Amino acid sequence: MDATMILDGSLSTASNQAFPLNDGCAATSLPPELLSAIFLLAKPNRRSPRQIPFEVVLSHVSGRWRDIAISLPELRKKIHIYSPRALKWAPSYLQRSGSYFDLDIDIYRWERSHRRVRRTRSGQPRHIALIQALADQLNPHFHRVRNIFAICFSEATCQSILQRILRTATAPNLQQLQIRFDHHTSLRFTRPEGFRILEQGSPQLRFLEFEQADCLPIPSSLRNLTTLHLHHLRPELHLTYPQLVEALIAPHTLRYLSLEGDVNFATWPLHLAAPEFQLSHLQGLRLNDNGMMAVRMLLSMSAPKLESIWLDCSYDNFDFLFDAPQMVGNQGHSKYPKLRYLTLPTSNLFLMAKFAAIFPSITHLHLPYPDFFRSALLQEALADHWTSLHTIVLTMLKENNWKKLTACFSTVLPYRRQIRHPINHLLLDRDFFEVFKKSAPELTALIQMEIVSASNYKEPWWNKEDLTASGVA
Repeated sequence: MDATMILDGSLSTASNQAFPLNDGCAATSLPPELLSAIFLLAKPNRRSPRQIPFEVVLSHVSGRWRDIAISLPELRKKIHIYSPRALKWAPSYLQRSGSYFDLDIDIYRWERSHRRVRRTRSGQPRHIALIQALADQLNPHFHRVRNIFAICFSEATCQSILQRILRTATAPNLQQLQIRFDHHTSLRFTRPEGFRILEQGSPQLRFLEFEQADCLPIPSSLRNLTTLHLHHLRPELHLTYPQLVEALIAPHTLRYLSLEGDVNFATWPLHLAAPEFQLSHLQGLRLNDNGMMAVRMLLSMSAPKLESIWLDCSYDNFDFLFDAPQMVGNQGHSKYPKLRYLTLPTSNLFLMAKFAAIFPSITHLHLPYPDFFRSALLQEALADHWTSLHTIVLTMLKENNWKKLTACFSTVLPYRRQIRHPINHLLLDRDFFEVFKKSAPELTALIQMEIVSASNYKEPWWNKEDLTASGVA
């Protein structure tokens, strides 16, 4: 019998009656080992703050079920904090969670709904009271925490978590740390001076997603980091270029790096002649900003194992990159010799040839939401550059100019085959695929078309390798 079928009947009986199950019930007569396995299989992956937790429901079915449920630390490995009400459950979960636990702080909805009532009866700010109470409960157990995910409404609350829980925490088993807040609240927040977190060390930390980059962990806590996401960078953060570089080179094997926003460029030199530091193990780089941060980053670093660059930004200042002495000629290939995947989320095709000149080793070109009105520019880049290119990926169809794209492919694909540099694969999202299949069947004789998926497109960011490699996904 399926585990959920047994529990559906039993739990509905328990929730609708004021007495425990009959001892003769088939579900209560199962051996403890089998009941334990059923409980673990039936435990939902997510929980709603509006519902009684699954493990609590189990413990109220019968005395026997309660004993078994309490004896299973796996039922209480994830501790959810969604409002002050959740604090009453936390002590029992902390005591019964076994050798480790994961902490999920999702107070966004509670904080937003109570933002007009800013203080408790004692006069303390409500968010401070909640975070301090949580810190008091966590402190004796923090050495067992494995993963932390926190999402807040205000930046002030996020800052309180860093200051009161994470600054001096002893976290020898912490592997993943993700903290987010509503970016609009930062406009009303007067930032204090930055500080460092995890001062006591966090040697197992592998995944870090952070939005307050001036409060990064100390360098020794970043030694084993493989994935780093620094988002919502902005000039008012007390983050200098030397501090950023210190954080980037601290990990021994950083593989995935994502930067979003802007920093104080007054402290960031423009390295036109040569890079200043190397990220020896970096495989995936994603840059999202107004353009200048991406330019400075690509010029300041080298990465001999870099496979993928994703540039989701404005290209207004990219002439600094295209014309830099360290990028002209074959220098760009020397900086990034293993580069295979290039993703350019832009409708501007004017720069295709310039990107081809500085990133000549590309084998996969991904163009999300392009505008093919000037498809001749793409045709020029494909005809004269990127001799190793064999796969084009198109997503986010704009139907008004797809016929020009068809004409481009009809010309350039036979030419590439003639000069022995064929483009063999065209990976499309479902909308693109259906249009080509119906309206341009002649292309099937020139190139193999498929719907893009994780099985035929191995680009790191597309496949979320930054998450799977760190055990987050």
